[in-house]
Amino acid sequence: MGAAPSGRITVNPAPPVAASTGAMDLEQAAARLALHPRAAPIPRSVAAALLGLPAPAATTVLGRLHRAGWIEPAGQAWSPPRPMGDKRLRLSAQEARVAVAAMAARYTRTATVCDAALDPTLPRPPALAAPFRAVFTRPDALTWMHQHFAVLAELVGLLLRHRAGQGAVWRLAAACTAYLHLMGPPVAQEWVYVAAQGARAARRASEEQARLHLLGLLASGYLAGGHHDQAKQVALRLHTQARRSKASWAAAYSQVLLARAHAAAGAGWAGVHSARHAAAEFHRAGDDRGLGQAQAAWGQALLAQQRPGEAVLLLGQAVIGLDAAGAEVSAAQARLELARAHAAQGPTGALRAEHLLLKVRTDAGRLGAQALRRQANTLLAACRRHRTAPAAPRRPPIRR
Repeated sequence: MGAAPSGRITVNPAPPVAASTGAMDLEQAAARLALHPRAAPIPRSVAAALLGLPAPAATTVLGRLHRAGWIEPAGQAWSPPRPMGDKRLRLSAQEARVAVAAMAARYTRTATVCDAALDPTLPRPPALAAPFRAVFTRPDALTWMHQHFAVLAELVGLLLRHRAGQGAVWRLAAACTAYLHLMGPPVAQEWVYVAAQGARAARRASEEQARLHLLGLLASGYLAGGHHDQAKQVALRLHTQARRSKASWAAAYSQVLLARAHAAAGAGWAGVHSARHAAAEFHRAGDDRGLGQAQAAWGQALLAQQRPGEAVLLLGQAVIGLDAAGAEVSAAQARLELARAHAAQGPTGALRAEHLLLKVRTDAGRLGAQALRRQANTLLAACRRHRTAPAAPRRPPIRR
C-alpha cells in the first residue's frame, strides 16, 4: 500500500454530512468498498462522519494513515501494511479510531450483515452475503486474511491501551466478526462465539464488557497466527478481568482459549485441565454452544496427549451438541477434529474419517469457509493414501 503519486490521500469531493444523513453515506461507502476492494478511498464527508471532526481535519488524519500504509489508494496493488511495532508509526487513539472505521467500512457492507455475523442464529440474506463471499474467496484470500488479522489484532491492543471510546470498540468488533465469520475456521469460530454472546446488547454494553470481547478476539488472533504463548497470556488476562467483572461466560470461554492454546503447544495435560473447568461451567449455566466448544477443545487436548480413543468420544459429543445448538461453523470444525482423531486410530479409523471429511467439505463449501475446506481436502487425501497403502510384508514363521 504505497503512497499515492501526489503523496496525499485522494478523497472524493462531497458536501458536508448532516447528522441525519451521515449513517446513510457511511452505509453507501461501505457497500462500494466491500464490493470493490480497490475502489476509491473513503470520501471526505464519510471521514468527517466517522471522526466527528470537520472535513479538513478528518482528511489530514486520513492522509497520515494513508502515508503510514493503513488506507489503500485507488488503482494500486495491495501490499501488507507496516507493522504496528515499527517505531516510525505512532498512532494516537483518535487516529486508531479512524483506522478502525476505515476497516469497518471495507469489511462490512451494511449493519444487517454485521448483525448476521454477530448472531449466527439470524438469517443471512443471499443478496447481502454474496458480495462478501466473492471478495473473500479469492485465491489469495487466506494470505490476505492472516495479514489483515495481524493488523486488526494490533489495533485491538492499541485500543485497549488508549481506552478508546465504546463506539470504536464495537465498530472494530463488527468489522472483525463479519470479516472472519465469512472466511470460516480456524480463525473465525472463537470470535464468532465470543461476539454472539453480546450481539443484541452490543451498543448498550458497558465498556468493561466490550473489553472482554476484544480480549477474546485478541487471544483468537494469536492462536490463529501460531503465537501460543501470547494467546495464553491474553486468555489469562481475560480470565482475570472476567472474574473481576463477574462475567461467567467470559471466564469459561477464557478456559476454552487456554485449552486450545495448550493443545496447540503440545501441553495436552494442561489443555485437558482447562477444558474440563470450562465444560463444567458451561454445563452449570446450561449453555449448549459453550459446552460443545469446551468439549471440542477437550478432545483436541486429548489428541495432543496421543489418546485418540478418548478424543473420539468427546469430539463426537461436541459435534452432536454444536449441531443441536445450530452452531454450523463450530460443528464443522469439531467434525474435522473428530476425523483427525479417527485417522489416528489406523486404517479402520481412516475409513471412518473419510465419511466425516466428505461431510465437512460439503458444509464448508455451503458456508463459504475456504480455510476449513482446504484442511478437509488435505486430511482426506492423507486418509486415502493411508487406507490404500500396501500392507507391510508378514515375516515367515520360524521353523524349528
